[in-house]
Amino acid sequence: VELSKAPTANVTVQIVPDAQVTTSASSVVFTPSDWNVPRTISVTAADDAVVEANPHTGVITHSVTGTGEYAAVPSRQITFSVTDNDSPTVSV
Repeated sequence: VELSKAPTANVTVQIVPDAQVTTSASSVVFTPSDWNVPRTISVTAADDAVVEANPHTGVITHSVTGTGEYAAVPSRQITFSVTDNDSPTVSV
């Protein structure tokens, strides 16, 4: 996660994953003094016992809270493919 230009006040990016994944952070804060330092967020597929189609879709929504130009940044979604590690079984 990174900003394209220096903010005049703190900018917070909220990160909201769907049930298919988890993230290493739920938000990151950029200040006027460290705005140009990219932040790394790790994304991990949720490990559940549900057999799902391969691949299936995961979504992370992010929103921005800030002032000035950063007050008008719309929420966005990132969609990606998730490969399930569960296999269907038959019990008799």
